[in-house]
Amino acid sequence: MNKKILSLVLALVMVLGSFGFVSAQTGNQKVDWLIEEGLVLGDAGGYRLNDPIRRSEVAAMVARALDAESASELLKGIPCAFSDVPLSHWANGYINYSTSMQYVNGYPDGTFGPDRNISYAEIITILVRTTEAEVNTTGFTGEQWATPYIIEAIEQGITQGVTVPDSNYNAAATREKVFEMVYNTVMKRLMAEREVYKAIVVENERVGNLDENEVAVVILGEGTNSPEAELRFEKDDEVTLLLTSGMDPEMLLGKVVDVTIDKDDNLVGAVVDGSYDYYTGPFAAMDLEIMLSTGDYFDVIEEASSSRSIEQLYGVYLNEEAYDYLDYVEDNDSSDGTLDGAFVAEFARVTVKGDVVFFIEAYMFEDIAPVIDVEDDGEEIMVWTDYPSADEDSYFLDHVVGFEAGDFFEMELSEVKAGDVVHVYDGYAIVRTDGEFTGEYERIRESSDVFYVEIDDELFQIRATNNKRPVYTINGSNFFTLMDINAADDLIFLEDDEVRFLLDVNDSLQLISGQIEVSEKMILVSDSGTRDLDVLLMDGSEESYRTDNFSVLLRRNPSGSAGLDDFTRGSVGYLIYDGSLIDRLVRIATPEYIEANAENVLKDSRGRLEIDQSRMTIATESKIYDFTSKTNVFIVNTEADVATRIDNISIRELMDTIDSDSELRALVITNKDITDMNLGNKISVGSSDSTAHTIVFTDFVLDDEFVDVEILLLEYAFNPSRDDEITGTNAEGDSVDFDVADFAVLPSMSTDELVELVLEDGKVIAANVLLDSDSVRFEVTSISTRNERISLDGEEFWLAPDYMVFGDSSVRSGDTVSVVFNPEIDIEVEIIFVR
Repeated sequence: MNKKILSLVLALVMVLGSFGFVSAQTGNQKVDWLIEEGLVLGDAGGYRLNDPIRRSEVAAMVARALDAESASELLKGIPCAFSDVPLSHWANGYINYSTSMQYVNGYPDGTFGPDRNISYAEIITILVRTTEAEVNTTGFTGEQWATPYIIEAIEQGITQGVTVPDSNYNAAATREKVFEMVYNTVMKRLMAEREVYKAIVVENERVGNLDENEVAVVILGEGTNSPEAELRFEKDDEVTLLLTSGMDPEMLLGKVVDVTIDKDDNLVGAVVDGSYDYYTGPFAAMDLEIMLSTGDYFDVIEEASSSRSIEQLYGVYLNEEAYDYLDYVEDNDSSDGTLDGAFVAEFARVTVKGDVVFFIEAYMFEDIAPVIDVEDDGEEIMVWTDYPSADEDSYFLDHVVGFEAGDFFEMELSEVKAGDVVHVYDGYAIVRTDGEFTGEYERIRESSDVFYVEIDDELFQIRATNNKRPVYTINGSNFFTLMDINAADDLIFLEDDEVRFLLDVNDSLQLISGQIEVSEKMILVSDSGTRDLDVLLMDGSEESYRTDNFSVLLRRNPSGSAGLDDFTRGSVGYLIYDGSLIDRLVRIATPEYIEANAENVLKDSRGRLEIDQSRMTIATESKIYDFTSKTNVFIVNTEADVATRIDNISIRELMDTIDSDSELRALVITNKDITDMNLGNKISVGSSDSTAHTIVFTDFVLDDEFVDVEILLLEYAFNPSRDDEITGTNAEGDSVDFDVADFAVLPSMSTDELVELVLEDGKVIAANVLLDSDSVRFEVTSISTRNERISLDGEEFWLAPDYMVFGDSSVRSGDTVSVVFNPEIDIEVEIIFVR
């Protein structure tokens, strides 16, 4: 079709209604097509289908459509041949051009009628002229002048389905009737240059070697083509088509579609054939037979039985890898641990009709997880993991496919959001975007060892496979893995409450969240009084709580009632509180219990502690335990059953700072231990006896890299029950003082004693008296710093290269001294104290 003529037809549409896009609203299929194609847009008055259009508007449209704006501008200053079009008329130039080209004519009386409404006869004549048809008008005048054009329009199908009221073609044409005739004219021309086929979409960029805007189809048969259409493809041809704007390659994959193709292999139209069923969900594949989760069976036909038949399987994929069907079953049969001639895919899209399957795209997921947050436009997707416990983790995916309302759609990583559910496989993921709901939690149901959560009278399965399990939270912040067999107990506090929940693509539960206010936590006691309790928390903070007449204090190991004096420094407890008041406090372990029951942390053949931070495991004498990011980790060093060093610490910090020669021990309190203690907690932790809820390390020794040593000659006596600072003179003669760490247990020390202080972060954590008033005294017989020798009571010793002198600035013969020998070389003097 001539491009200018087509432009003219489309421009006619534009003058009747502004160019744009809206959804079809009229109920007239032809008009709605023009609307959906963006060729007609209603205004404030709607589509105004019963309104007419003026002849001057049509003349202007013709000129503009033929790129004759400049020519019309030149003709604007030339008097019009029609008496009713003055030089000043806004459309003078357009009327001059359109009439000179004989697209629009005037009346025999020498008028044009610029403000007259265009008639059916006139618009039909214009449309026929756009087809460049030869029309003989000889002998047709008066009211019959347009009869040849009307006959031609009928023959060409321009007026097909258009009813002219009372067959009065000289009446003003309504916009609706004009739209219908324009549709007929456009479609006749377009369909002569386009081909329509029944086809199945078998590849897109993700599963085939195609560009992102291409799909591959297999031709199943001819469609409703125009008689003028020239068909280039036959049944079973595979054709690569270029998608046009608005077409989704993910939604089309696997669908049987009536496709409209232009001569450049652009897919300009695609209507999904609703006579086929497009199933999504798990299914079982067997020897030339599949079964959907609905219980329906379908035959697998690898090759059609005749040249006319289209009943066969046109594509099989698993995690985007193409298969022959029998290889698909055989290669994956053992994935469930059995060789039974069947393979159950976790999820799939399957096209079926009658009792035959036409297309399969299946998936097996590494992980199914709710999205917590998205960073860097989807570069990092943070999720809740469920193995071994609910923890935050991140995925850095290559590509995602959206899933919503039971169908797939094209999706960008940047479009993933919190509340979506990702189904991860091979660096890709299917993302369910409409799986977030709210409802009233009722109870847990069980049938044939499968557990379901019941919400608003609907059942949703609780999956029991690692990395596919749901997570739950009672208060919206503390998340845990929901184990199916423990679910009734774990969710008991949510009964009859409104919950938020997420479902995966199979409508199985992935997250359930309540909003119950929970005030409880594991604590490490730092100090206690008659009414007050100071505690260390997991996050490193220190807080104080107070008892009142309603506070309940209990103990375990042994069990019974307790008072605050039972919560000595270094005790581990579980606290339920209201603001700063203690509601319920349970002592779980004292320093004595920790000392008696902690087990050695094992070491490997190279002497390294068997604490694996990547696998999150710790090996003790009796067992290997899992730990999580929520596991409470404390240090309680003891001396004579009294807590010395107490601290909260992360596993990473512990491994980074511990002396590698430490004989570290650990008391592991598991989730099962916490559950069995019946602490009155609302935050349920499950019953795993291999997941650590709390680890208390003892015999922790800080690596020398993280401590400093200072030698001081004390200026003031130090009383550990009274003083929190140590003051003395160093080897340079400077007076210095150091604060004592809260957890340090130090001996009493007197003035003029020489002491060794061990410092961590500038605070004293340990002290040792090197020389006191009872230390052995020697007379210096001679000293030679040049020869690095000293003679004490006539016996000669080496001087250490960095030896220190206290009590005087130098050492001379005849001085009385006490000395500190190198513990490894007893003939080497390290420190000299001049008396």
